[in-house]
Amino acid sequence: MSTKKRRIAILGGGLGGLSAAFHLTNQPGWQDHDEVTVYQMGWRLGGKCASSRGVHGRIEEHGLHVLLGGYENAFATFKACYAELNRASSVPIATFEDAFKPQDTVVFQEIIDGELRPWALTFPRNHSRPGDGGIWPTPHDYVTMMLAWLGTGVKVLARELVRRGHPGLVARTVTGFVRELIILSSALAADLSGGKEDALTRVGASLTALQRRLETDLTRDDELRRLWILLELGTACVVGMVRDRVLTRGFDALDAEDFRVWLHRHGASALATESALVRAVYDLVFHAADDHRPETGFGAGTALRMTLRFVGAYKGAVGWWMQAGTGEILVAPLYEVLRKRGVRFAFFQRVRRLELSADGTRVARVHLGRQATVRGGELAYEPLIDTNGLPAWPDSPRWDQLEEGAALQAGAIDLEATWSGWEDVASATLEDGRDFDDVVLAISHAALPPLCAELGDRLPRWRDLLNGLQSTPTIALQVWSHAVRDDGKPMMNTGLAPLTGYGDMSHLLRHEAWPVSPGHVLHVCNRLESAPPPPADDVGFHHREDARAKAIALTWLRDGGGAFIPGATSDGRLEAPDWRQLNDPEEREGEARLDAQFWCANVEPTDRFVLSAPGTVGVRLAADGSGLDNLVLAGTWIRTGLNIGAVESAIMSGMQASRALTGSPSRVCGERDFG
Repeated sequence: MSTKKRRIAILGGGLGGLSAAFHLTNQPGWQDHDEVTVYQMGWRLGGKCASSRGVHGRIEEHGLHVLLGGYENAFATFKACYAELNRASSVPIATFEDAFKPQDTVVFQEIIDGELRPWALTFPRNHSRPGDGGIWPTPHDYVTMMLAWLGTGVKVLARELVRRGHPGLVARTVTGFVRELIILSSALAADLSGGKEDALTRVGASLTALQRRLETDLTRDDELRRLWILLELGTACVVGMVRDRVLTRGFDALDAEDFRVWLHRHGASALATESALVRAVYDLVFHAADDHRPETGFGAGTALRMTLRFVGAYKGAVGWWMQAGTGEILVAPLYEVLRKRGVRFAFFQRVRRLELSADGTRVARVHLGRQATVRGGELAYEPLIDTNGLPAWPDSPRWDQLEEGAALQAGAIDLEATWSGWEDVASATLEDGRDFDDVVLAISHAALPPLCAELGDRLPRWRDLLNGLQSTPTIALQVWSHAVRDDGKPMMNTGLAPLTGYGDMSHLLRHEAWPVSPGHVLHVCNRLESAPPPPADDVGFHHREDARAKAIALTWLRDGGGAFIPGATSDGRLEAPDWRQLNDPEEREGEARLDAQFWCANVEPTDRFVLSAPGTVGVRLAADGSGLDNLVLAGTWIRTGLNIGAVESAIMSGMQASRALTGSPSRVCGERDFG
């Protein structure tokens, strides 16, 4: 009997690749038949979820990260990971319960007449526990939920209109609206037979008539306007899902159209489609909320599925704060468990090219560039450091473990950068049948064109994939200040372009090592409009983009960003901060205190965020859809069934890659709209 093990090479150590490794090695005795090696450029894992420790042990992120209560597969994976990790109770974050804390309130900022008007929505806590599995809602279930929400919302609207002196209007229009919703509910319950189109038409007409009568109130009354926006968006979603047969065809049937265009087509006015709620949907996954270019739009089916899943299928709480950096909470635990299981990690290995077999059916060779020589052998690198008892990632390689460490450190070479100017110290080739039997390609989409040029030339599906998906660089800013927030920690959208994603991350300060601890830390981020990446020999590109990111951060703070730093402006107004509030151990003056903060331009191809523009779901490939016998796929760019750039998508992709190779796991929650 043959004892030869199947050798699996995972190219890329982002969450997609790590998830693939985790689920491939989940079965007892996997070492008896498989050997898994992860190849990773640079010194750290995590991809867009990589974080590191900078000066004063501060946590430095690629951007703002919050897990949502609808991330069922991610929570199940990390729950299993922490249980297996079995850390000592003395470790600051030892258990799954230590790592994630619930959040119920989301604040959507409206900016009206130059004034911030916070719109807080509190989502009720439920008794479900994220990661425990269960039945996933179908499109029909979501419509049923929305009809119930709309019924409640209309009753609230009626009460508020009576309170504002509109009793006749309530009797005629609101009651009629409720009647049409009941008719529509009955039609849906009867498998959409009979009365559906008439009911949809009457619902839309009732809504339009009511809006005309309320136009003045909606302009000046925040509470009424917000309630109206919720009702209008909910109605447009129900009407659109029924009319466009999402209940039988699934969400992808809407993919060709932009979400806002789709909402408008089904009755939503500009008041609703340009609202803070819809803008936040776009901002959440780095689509451009301020323009209507096709390449920055958001496919309607993907946007709608995402929104309904995160609002209608969350478990426990709508959001969950990680209690340290993503590197410590997500990446290091996966790495530690995988190392204990026997997974091998080859750091400082940049994939240069995939070469196909003569008949084009297999990956014959993987060409690598070795960036640095690890003392003790390429598998001997130890990447983690201890920061106040917590395993963490440094902000640069551990130079003493590298033969070229002194030269790299002296030249301030960034081994994660395409434009570093550093030449590979050696090349290597992995051979099919000798070094691998199967390959998991888990490198981000924007980095694939030079790596997969031969695949694009020979396989139409790869040509469509490489040319059809868009991605965007992102920008992140973190500001440490003296102030202390004392009114809770909601998730928030700033509403103030260009840095609209916001998080009060002050809970991270207890894991940092400042000589005098700040009281508050702000994280903001968004997409970064940028020119196409230049050739690799343009070694100044990263520095120019970093300088541009700093200039954008400064302008944003001057233009009103100070309002999001507690106590930095008078009454939270949209104005520049009192710069003295920014924490700076060197005590610089004025705007120079920005130099003590952290910002980054994520322009590296592997850092670019994959978009879900209209018409692009069809070019995504499934994990088992590469068209090659020994190549499976993982990453947020594949067709997972969620199809957005998110931790959940990355984890799902790794599970699907594992299933393509081993048959396990048999079920990935939410990968299909039906069942």
